[in-house]
Amino acid sequence: MNNTKNERTVATQKYERARANLLLVIILTAINLVMLAFGSETMMLFSATVPYIALVVGIFSGMTEFLVICSAVAVVGILLYLLCYIFSKKRVGWLVCALVLFVLDTVFLVGTYIFIEDPSGAIDLLVHIWVLYYLISGVRAGFKLKKLPEEVIEVEATDVTDSLEEGENSTFLRTADESVKSRVLLEATYSYYRICYRRVKSVNELVINGRVYDEYVAVLEKKHTLTAMLDGHKIEAGFDGTNSIIKVDGEQIASKLRWY
Repeated sequence: MNNTKNERTVATQKYERARANLLLVIILTAINLVMLAFGSETMMLFSATVPYIALVVGIFSGMTEFLVICSAVAVVGILLYLLCYIFSKKRVGWLVCALVLFVLDTVFLVGTYIFIEDPSGAIDLLVHIWVLYYLISGVRAGFKLKKLPEEVIEVEATDVTDSLEEGENSTFLRTADESVKSRVLLEATYSYYRICYRRVKSVNELVINGRVYDEYVAVLEKKHTLTAMLDGHKIEAGFDGTNSIIKVDGEQIASKLRWY
């Protein structure tokens, strides 16, 4: 168990380090575009090449229509990386997408410096390789996290009916903290039960009438079900790989497609 926990900690650190490097690339690329738009010839390394070169070509073309197109290409390039960063928090596939984009950016960088015959591009290439190293490391760590058993805090997200008699109530873990930042994945009302399936940082919670009855902890979510028994009713909430679902006594009462 300790080995698994250590592996999960190391993999999580590598994954988050990759995302941090990706965020830095996004920020510095955006700064480069702003400086270029205001006439600066300074370019920060640790940034994406395609958006920058697209804007350079547009500015020096002298054609307004072409500049608009090139500016759009630069902005879309930044947005693609930003989407990869945001959604990679829970889906390793988005980090894979960022890796593919940056590989293509590196190929474009090499081609550009070969075309203009400028050896100074070697430094930029080394920085790109640095970013690629962390992205590759992060992708590998992300897939490793998907294979490792989930780490659960306080209690495991298991079917509580295994340990409860018919009609016996589950013991709640704690009162739900409404002051913390959370994302409501799905809500429903059944009789006098207010059921909320939400995510707080890396913890998914089953909240019923303001109390947390079950939880699931994971940086990258897999299929899971959170369960509570109340007054003879089995209340479930979870993720089936595509949708957030809430069930009462085996009957689905709410469902919502999960985009991320």
